[in-house]
Amino acid sequence: MLRRGGGPVLFAAIIVLPLALPIGSVGFSLLTQLASAWLLLLSIGVLRTRVGLLSFGQALFSGLAAYAAAHAMNTIATQGWPLSFALVPLYAGLFAAGVALVSGPISVRRGGLSFAMITLGLGELAALLAPMLQGFFGGEGGVSTDRTAGPVWLGLDLLSQRQVYGVSAAYVLLGAALLRWIDGTRLGLLAGAVRDNPLRAAVSGIAPHRVRLQILLVSAFLAGLAGA
Repeated sequence: MLRRGGGPVLFAAIIVLPLALPIGSVGFSLLTQLASAWLLLLSIGVLRTRVGLLSFGQALFSGLAAYAAAHAMNTIATQGWPLSFALVPLYAGLFAAGVALVSGPISVRRGGLSFAMITLGLGELAALLAPMLQGFFGGEGGVSTDRTAGPVWLGLDLLSQRQVYGVSAAYVLLGAALLRWIDGTRLGLLAGAVRDNPLRAAVSGIAPHRVRLQILLVSAFLAGLAGA
């Protein structure tokens, strides 16, 4: 049995271990996709486990963040800014959180099935708007970018798939650490109260929709990291 605190250490070891193994580029490519899927799973789980919400619209946040990341990488490369592409996922996460800040107040007013259906509808709305907003979505061809076109930062040029996985693993650890930290904050306690009994929480002076919105912002940030 793991001692208290051993779980996070074991999780970190499992994520970092592949970097020390003789794995080829195909293997690291698969691991990178798994890291992205893990972050998306964390983004869904934080809503479900903290405030009891089921989202059908996480692809909205991760997809828009992916486009935002591609535009950011192209801008950095063409303008010659001294910014590492390894930092682009942070921008993508914040971009997704911004989308949640705009769309969230509509969906978090009610929980349960209402929230799930509204998030699904927002995702469908984005899909319908995509062909009309070709400046952002790039039309049928999408938006292409080159991850190796950015400046070298701390030895990271992202030429090898091993480096790409290393960056992805770092963001998985960041996401897991963020959720663990939130659980010990006032927001984590309020989220538990809203999840267990929203009506009682409201009577106690807690605004359930505000708590849900804050957790949604965290969820969107993680989905944005996954999309990038």
